[in-house]
Amino acid sequence: DRCSSQMALRGVRPSIGPALSVLRGHWPSYARSVAMRTSAAMTAPKDMDLGAYIDPSLRVAGCATGPLAGRTVAIKDLFDIQGQRTGFGNPRWRETHPPALANAVVIQQLLDAGASIVGRTNLDELAYSLNGENIHSGTPTNPAAPDRIPGGSSSGSAVACAAGHVDVALGSDTGGSVRTPASYCGVFGLRPSHGRISLVGARPLAPSFDTTGLFTRSATLLRDVASVLLIPQLDTSGNPIVRSTSSSCRWILPVEVWDLSLPGTAAAMAAALAGSVPNATVTSPSIGNAIEAAAAALGRDAVVMKILDNPALVAAGVDTLADWAEVFRVCQASEIWEALGGWVAENRAEAKFGPGIAERFIAAELITSQQRDDAIAKWTLIRDHVASILGSDGCFVFPTAPGAAPFLGTPGPELNDWRRRLLGGNAIAGLAQCPQVSIPLGSVSGGLPVGLSIVGRVGGDMDILDEAVTLCERLRPDLV
Repeated sequence: DRCSSQMALRGVRPSIGPALSVLRGHWPSYARSVAMRTSAAMTAPKDMDLGAYIDPSLRVAGCATGPLAGRTVAIKDLFDIQGQRTGFGNPRWRETHPPALANAVVIQQLLDAGASIVGRTNLDELAYSLNGENIHSGTPTNPAAPDRIPGGSSSGSAVACAAGHVDVALGSDTGGSVRTPASYCGVFGLRPSHGRISLVGARPLAPSFDTTGLFTRSATLLRDVASVLLIPQLDTSGNPIVRSTSSSCRWILPVEVWDLSLPGTAAAMAAALAGSVPNATVTSPSIGNAIEAAAAALGRDAVVMKILDNPALVAAGVDTLADWAEVFRVCQASEIWEALGGWVAENRAEAKFGPGIAERFIAAELITSQQRDDAIAKWTLIRDHVASILGSDGCFVFPTAPGAAPFLGTPGPELNDWRRRLLGGNAIAGLAQCPQVSIPLGSVSGGLPVGLSIVGRVGGDMDILDEAVTLCERLRPDLV
């Protein structure tokens, strides 16, 4: 029995329902795994839950003690809860799949650490979008910019965290589905190194790129939760590797990623790093000037570098971030069709996929084996190239997204163009399987959030989280 003391569901936010009465008694772990539901009155009105939830009444109490005792967590509706159906963003998926036999591993880890589950959150259909707009369950309201999209696919989790409903929200990130909404909604977002947090009991999208991600409003809480969930790294003898906490990251500002940003975004990041007032009006100097200013503010001999200026990349035809995004698109789409194509083909009519989602599945189905093999060869080259630049202590620093969230109702072609721009930056950590943390450090246009990202070496998750805490201690103590 991993949880034998008295249990109480604590920290339930008033915005998503009245407080639960104390749960008394000794609960073995198997009983704790059963979801405890409240009456219909527990469901929050739509204007209070911001459309963030598929099921706001879901409650699973965690252990009374542990490193996360008393914390509340909302979970994206692609992680299994024992006895419940996982919806994966589409009603037809929920209808055609049985209730889960067990909790997802990451859910059980959170419960065992003392956190309690408070709500199952909305997402894009089968997690195949970066927008956060779902034709079936609606678009969660971005608390930081109600007239703009929240970002996806972990839209509901980002909104639940940003609105203060929960302390932590669980998402997934394949092509940017935690990093992008974190930037749009003004919260911290972590994409870990590939494979560092368990995906057992989570629905797959593209397994070589899928990761379990996290949202918080606090840098230290993000680090604390990650320390609970990250799978320990082992040396060749099978012993845990002891981290060195004495060294600092070697800052690298990749010119090509900064060049994807709108001028106001680059200037806002430079101003934030220099310690300017976060919501101050920011002038828009050239992006080049902004990069140099950001490097000077970071200190530690930060380097401004063209990371694509490499003969091997030129020879392979992958010397622009648009090329990297295309490599990612082909590899991802090929894996998506392998993982989900059978179900999509059988249920396409009944699933009634929304705009963008339907077209992406059609494109995924058309990827040929030759296209896949060519892309995989280029992916290997890119992954090795990034690893060689980062070495053991390098960290890329750049704006998480080119700018603030697009407006609601932005035409599809414009959103697709923006998506391609987003994927240019997102593809770096995705293809290199590196950890990336987005920090809500800047803002544009009178307060719209823009995140600053740190990308570290594979396995350097705690290193970049330490750096995030240090930056916030220096520049934004309110975010620590």
